[in-house]
Amino acid sequence: MKISIIIPIYNAEKTIGRLLDCILSQSYSNWELLLINDGSKDNSQMICESFIAKDVRIKLYNQKNSGVSAARNKGIENATGKFITFIDSDDVIQDNYLQGLIDEFLSYNSPDLIIQGFIEEHKKNKHRIREPGNNVCYFLEKNSDFFYSFKLLEYGYPFSKLFLNKIIDTNQLRFNENLTFCEDLVFLLKYIYYCKTIFVSNKTNYMYYFSAGSLSHRIHEFKSEYNSYDHIQLNYKKLLERYNISQQQQQFLLMKNCNMITRPFASIITMTHGSFIYKQQLVNSLEDEYFLILKEHFRTKKQYFYLSIFCNKKYWILLAPFFYIKYKVIPNLFKNK
Repeated sequence: MKISIIIPIYNAEKTIGRLLDCILSQSYSNWELLLINDGSKDNSQMICESFIAKDVRIKLYNQKNSGVSAARNKGIENATGKFITFIDSDDVIQDNYLQGLIDEFLSYNSPDLIIQGFIEEHKKNKHRIREPGNNVCYFLEKNSDFFYSFKLLEYGYPFSKLFLNKIIDTNQLRFNENLTFCEDLVFLLKYIYYCKTIFVSNKTNYMYYFSAGSLSHRIHEFKSEYNSYDHIQLNYKKLLERYNISQQQQQFLLMKNCNMITRPFASIITMTHGSFIYKQQLVNSLEDEYFLILKEHFRTKKQYFYLSIFCNKKYWILLAPFFYIKYKVIPNLFKNK
C-alpha cells in the first residue's frame, strides 16, 4: 500500500534537507515523494535534486510561484499511491510516522481518514503536545458523535493526516487556489463530506514548527477573512446537513468554534485605512451574519458580558489595542527576526 507524500516548497533551503533526511529514514518503505518547488528563489531546487540522486522514489516538479494550494494540487494530480499525506517543508517527522499511519489504517476498520496529533515546536526549545483524540473510530452514518466530540474546525491543517487517494480522485477534490488562507480547512471539510469512517488518534509523530508570523497566524484584510470564513461556513453547513444535523445544532457547533468567527471582526479593528464610520458599517454587517449565532447559545452572565463587547458597536473600538498588538505587532516582531 503506497503512500504519496506531497511537500510544497518555497524558499525552504534552511529546512528541506532536514525533512528529506527524515523521510529517507522512515521504517515504512512503500512510498513516493512528490516535491513541488513553487518558484523558490533560493537553493531549495538544488537541495531537492541532490536527494533525487539518492532515491528513485523522490520526484521533483518545478512551477512558477503560484501559492501553496496550487503546489499541493500539482502533487495530487501526480500522486499514484493508495494514500496521500501532506507535510510542510519546515517540519519534521519521526522515523515511524508513516508506519504509524498504516498500522492504524489496518487496525481500525480501514477508515477513510486518519487524524493524528502533533507536537508544536516553539522557539527556545518550548513545545506543546496537541492530541486531537484518544484512538476513537467514528462511523459517521451511524451517529453524529464525531462532530460533537471532535473540534473539527480547530484541526483543519492538512498535515498529520492520511487521506484516501480514491476519494480525492473520484470526487475531483482540490485546494481552492483563490483563498489566501484556511484553504486547507475548506479542503478537509469537502473531503469529510465523502467519508463514512474517521479514526482520531493520539499519536504525535509529527513535529510542527510554529511561527507567529506565518500566514495562518496573522489577521488578513477584511475581504480575505470574510471570503475564507464564507467558504468554511458554507462547506461546514453542507457537511452537517449531509449527516442530518438540525439547523439549531449546526449553529451550536459553529458557536463552539467562535475564535474563527471573530477573525473577520479582528480584521476590521486592525485596519490601517478606512474611516471610523466605514469600520462601524462593517461591524454592523457582521452582527447579523456572525455574532447573532453566538447570542442564541451564550448563557452565563460572564459570557454575555464578553459577547456584548463584541456585538455592541459602542464598545468594539475598546478592543482595538488588544487585536492590534496580537495580530499586527507580535507577528511582525517574529517576521523580522
